[in-house]
Amino acid sequence: MARRRPRVSGAHFEPRRASPTPGATSSQAATGLSSYDARMLAERISSTQERFRVGAIRLLASGSCGVVVIDSHTGQEHVIDEARRWQTLQAS
Repeated sequence: MARRRPRVSGAHFEPRRASPTPGATSSQAATGLSSYDARMLAERISSTQERFRVGAIRLLASGSCGVVVIDSHTGQEHVIDEARRWQTLQAS
């Protein structure tokens, strides 16, 4: 005679493997500014620059921030997410 399966009260779920957290596997180099650094850079740009106008502070996909500046000569929008990019943009 076949054995009966025991009755289970409530729902029965099989545990699944959880995907790794985004911060656990950081194959990409961390780029971007902290929110404080982005605000300080935006204030400095708006008070000292005539060519570049601060448009916004944007949250990037990496979870850090970038400062959106608009070039008054060309009308292009640039996202500054590190100090080297701002220095390159100023030099151009």
